[in-house]
Amino acid sequence: MLAGAGLTSLALCLLGYAHHVYFWRARAIISRGDKRVDDPLGPPMLAATLLVAILGGLILLLLPNLNRV
Repeated sequence: MLAGAGLTSLALCLLGYAHHVYFWRARAIISRGDKRVDDPLGPPMLAATLLVAILGGLILLLLPNLNRV
């Protein structure tokens, strides 16, 4: 239950970040400035978040089975 609440709140934070970046890029493209319009932070942040979620799920899956060994 706690893992689900954590992942849900993390998903909402990432959704808000994606919304912000989308509109930031749209304004930058419309203004046609010399600024970069790519996102150097988003893909590594998403990959790290997915890695933590997968490892956390694996630990929660294996944790009860460690006492049986």
